[in-house]
Amino acid sequence: WALDLPGFGHSDRGDRPYSPRMMALAIGSVLDTIGEPAHVVGLSLGAEFVARAAVDRDHQIQSLSLLSPTGFGERRQNSAWLAAFLRFPPWSQAVFDGIASRPSIRYFLDKTFAGPVDEMMLDYAYRTSHRPGARFAPIAFLSGELNTPTAIETLYSRIERPTLVLYDKDPFTTFSRLPEFLSGREGWKAIRIPGTRGLPHWDRPTQTMADLNSHWDSTGL
Repeated sequence: WALDLPGFGHSDRGDRPYSPRMMALAIGSVLDTIGEPAHVVGLSLGAEFVARAAVDRDHQIQSLSLLSPTGFGERRQNSAWLAAFLRFPPWSQAVFDGIASRPSIRYFLDKTFAGPVDEMMLDYAYRTSHRPGARFAPIAFLSGELNTPTAIETLYSRIERPTLVLYDKDPFTTFSRLPEFLSGREGWKAIRIPGTRGLPHWDRPTQTMADLNSHWDSTGL
């Protein structure tokens, strides 16, 4: 199962408040549809949404796998004034048009891929960012409204299911607090995948899948 979170991909793009809680509820609705405990994978900020869903729906999750997860760096503070600025219609659309241009998308993907940018992803990102209402959820992301500033304390530390972290380097987050978090903590394991920058499943697919399969096998299918 692969889902487009609210406001992204082919999901509804309505003008409404986007929040971590909304994202966790969307994941929960998919777990309801699956109907049995699932192995859940989250990427980057999506790892925080997955963790929130796991806290709420522990009985529906078999294991978690977090790829280059956010929330393990220094604590972040959301900015109310930035959020208000970015939501103001004239500026909101102008900012989004700038970051949704092909040169801008290529720039950010180039920072994330260790190897060459995948041209199909670039094309998909451009097309999906030019659907009606496409700006609303990304603007919420840019303003920090989708972040959980205390992710370690309020989300990750409350997870009770076996959890794997796959990471190396990421231009948009750090893992400075991960070693301390993992120290003496049962049920968690972290594996570094060298030569990746936020997308280990793209740049090192063989190793990533081997580590995921090993994790899933150890926790039951």
